[in-house]
Amino acid sequence: MYMDLVPSTSILLQQKALYIDNVKEIPNNLIFSMFYIMDMKGGIGLSGCQIGYPYQIFATNVDSNPLLFINPEITWYSSEKDIEDEGCLSFPGVRGAIKRSRIIKIKARNASNEEFDLTATELLSRCIQHEFDHLQGIVFTSKFEIQPTDPVA
Repeated sequence: MYMDLVPSTSILLQQKALYIDNVKEIPNNLIFSMFYIMDMKGGIGLSGCQIGYPYQIFATNVDSNPLLFINPEITWYSSEKDIEDEGCLSFPGVRGAIKRSRIIKIKARNASNEEFDLTATELLSRCIQHEFDHLQGIVFTSKFEIQPTDPVA
């Protein structure tokens, strides 16, 4: 089964993702496809929703450290926040300033259905929060601190 990014107007990007009851029911090529598409498109994170799989799964690859998160839950957000520029593979060419916590704690399951906890900082923290938003049906453009203006010709 071939997978690619859904259009930015897809309803899948605006709906809350479904819980994965059984990790064994994840399509065989989904995880490979997520990392492949993310790499080919030059991204550092990708949710299942972005490629037409409306379930709670996302992948990240920050600093050459590939991670998979199934049924993730962010359990803690630091009060220290930064405003940084972000982009999204689902919105090519669109960038905006978004305020996010510097540090988060997350728990999730991996592809072997093992639960793990992770404390993420800096870019990984930002990436996880961005992908977690996708699972909540929140697109990054709705979080812009300053609305972008049209590019100067």
